[in-house]
Amino acid sequence: MQPTMVLAFQCQVLSMMLLVTAVDVHAADSCAGGVSLLQNSLRVQSRAHGLQRASKPWETYFYFVGTHHKAGSQLTRNTMKWALDFLGANYSCQEHNFQHATITSVGGENKCRVSTDCRIHWDNVVTQPRVLSNRELAGAGGMKFAHAVRDPKMMLASSYCYHHRGEEYGNPIAPWPQIMFMGPREGMHALFDGMMEIINHMVNIYTNSEADTYHSRYEDMTESSESFDTHVKALFDFMFEDLISPEEHEEIRNRAKKEDLNRGENGLSAGKNHTNSEDCEAKALAVLEHSPDMYDPIQELRTKMGYV
Repeated sequence: MQPTMVLAFQCQVLSMMLLVTAVDVHAADSCAGGVSLLQNSLRVQSRAHGLQRASKPWETYFYFVGTHHKAGSQLTRNTMKWALDFLGANYSCQEHNFQHATITSVGGENKCRVSTDCRIHWDNVVTQPRVLSNRELAGAGGMKFAHAVRDPKMMLASSYCYHHRGEEYGNPIAPWPQIMFMGPREGMHALFDGMMEIINHMVNIYTNSEADTYHSRYEDMTESSESFDTHVKALFDFMFEDLISPEEHEEIRNRAKKEDLNRGENGLSAGKNHTNSEDCEAKALAVLEHSPDMYDPIQELRTKMGYV
């Protein structure tokens, strides 16, 4: 067979391949250059792999971020927000009508109850029924759920210190303005019923969790910068798997470091006044641990979550 006929035959085969597979147009130039069909085939496979990575993670999984009052909601939400923003998420929704914070910087103020096609949900008062409904909504593709958790006794102490200094004035969990003038024992008693409801929701989700859930512990995010980095890597590896490239994984981890309190308040959580003084929390904890009517039921919940 003449060389020109061989080349024509190779080009004909390549043309048929182009009809079935999305191939880089530069592959067609190989006919003129006499590049072998084996090389062309390898380019086809490489290009097809790249096209698979081009889809967004939320086109594969339904994403859900759920937090609780004083369980590190700012840290978990904003850590995920850095990742979702960088990956191009521009359509997310809030589970409740009165939520103001968003999980994406662009397109985050939609309400989930009317945005029925939304694949990225955010809930600051998450409950087990909400988890179940979103798991059902996710369908066969499955859900990825990042759930903020914290030591229950620290949540109560933190809640007292936070509202005692006037933060979130009017939040119905506290009596206003009385909470601002109450000592630790009286203040935590005033907050106890409301906080126990929140803590029970957290424990219920924790003890009934499935393989689609990652529990983002506040303690792991705040112990040290090394602990923060280890935690965030585990969180992002779980949430995004190999749906994004190694380079993208590295970039979102670096961006999330802005939320590390041990590196200074430089991120989206900066200036929100959610961090209490260590002195106030230490005094509140000392009082709590000598108040059996509050501490005993909290200890039961701490045991269920592995804090005891």
